Order: sequence, then C-alpha cells, then structure tokens
Amino acid sequence: MVGVSLTLKDSKAGICDDFYIPGTDYVYIPNRRLGGSQNLLRQFSEELYEYIPSIPVRCRDIAIRVLCTHYYLPCGFNGTLHVPLPLCPDVCRYMSETLCPDIWSFFVSFLTSDQIDPEFRNDEGIELPSCNNTNKLIDFFNLTSDCCSNGYVSLPQPTVIKTKGNNATSTPASSVILSATCTTPSTIVTPELTLSSSMVIPSASSFKLISVIIPLAVTISLVLLVVFIAVLFIICFFKRRAKMKQKKIVLHET
Repeated sequence: MVGVSLTLKDSKAGICDDFYIPGTDYVYIPNRRLGGSQNLLRQFSEELYEYIPSIPVRCRDIAIRVLCTHYYLPCGFNGTLHVPLPLCPDVCRYMSETLCPDIWSFFVSFLTSDQIDPEFRNDEGIELPSCNNTNKLIDFFNLTSDCCSNGYVSLPQPTVIKTKGNNATSTPASSVILSATCTTPSTIVTPELTLSSSMVIPSASSFKLISVIIPLAVTISLVLLVVFIAVLFIICFFKRRAKMKQKKIVLHET
C-alpha cells in the first residue's frame, strides 16, 4: 500500500450521473489523464456517452460501470489514508475477453478514430486499460494487486466438475476485489439496477440455454396435458359403456 496523501475532488455531473453521487462519492483523476482536468474529462465523457445507446443491452450496464470506474478512479481507504482504486483486472478481462469482446474492440478503435476530438484522441489517459496493468496511470502509488474496484460488478461463480475418481476441478473464481485494508467509503447506486447494488452478468451461453429450456418445458407440459385428457376421456367412455351394457341386461331380465 502507499503512504501518500491525496487531494480528492467532489465528483460532478456527467456520463456517470447514475454511478457516482455528487457530494457523496469522491474520485481521483490522474495528471496523465487530460492533465488531471475534471472539466476536460467531463467533456470527453459526454462525447462518449452519445454512443452508449448503440451498445447491445447485454453489455450496456457493465460497459458504463467499467468506463466510469476506469476514467473516474473511485477513492477508497487504506486505514485512514485515501487511495485511488483502479479497475480490477478480472472485471476488465471478463468484459474484454468473455462477455463483450466485440464491444471492447469497437471502443479501442473508436478512441483512436477521427470521430474523437484531437485534444482527446492524442491523450494516453482516455485509452482503455490493459487488463494486466489497469493501474498504469497511478503505478507510482505502488498499490497492492488486491487494492482495486470491481465497479460493483459480480463475476460468475466457479463451476465444479466431478470426475470418476470423485475429484473435483473448478474454473477460477473472481479474485477478492476489496481487501480488509482497502475499502470504498460509500455504496455506488445505479437506478437501472434496482434489485441489488451489485450486478451479476450472465454469460451468452446461459441466455442460449434458457432460450432452449423454456420452450422445451412448455412443449412437454402441453403434451402431458393432452395425454392426460385423452386417457381420462377413454376411461370415462368405457365406464359409461359398461353402465349402459349393465342397464340393458337388467331390462332384458325383467
């Protein structure tokens, strides 16, 4: 961890209005990002925000969370010392490699294209982070790897696979994002996500599996219902036929 005191700035309105609360949440802007100017960063974020609606719904919320965490480093505490929290590498990799690699590649190209104002385009601070070095702009603070922010994005839990020898293997779990000595001072709220302050992002394969299971379950239920009705009809038919036959026998005897 670090022993350097920081000067924090109250976050203002901008692309992250629904992510940071003005007057409550505090952010740190590195000098290597647009000269540390909050006004320039806000102008850039407003320009970037125009393209947010074009992002597929499956990636939109996590994209905003990742961008806001990357551009406006949330301030946390190391004991009583303020420290900036860069985006956690596992969250960065989840979006860029697993969930939304196409959107990530689009933004990488977009940020170096003529669609971005030259004063922003030539600044290293607006580049998307390298997931193996998300603290590049603040590496002089010498933060430990567990001192980072996940943007309140919860990664999928590890999947346990059983083998014949009763051994079990699992996929890697998300790393511990905020350690006991590195915490954020307040909770980030996003109005679009009213169920929980954290967001679990399902994988694309989960969506495909659900889209197959639900129609299959409905079809099976309908088939079983038709079979049940048919069996019930046959039983009633034979019972009625037996009663009529018995009635004819009684009338014949009398």
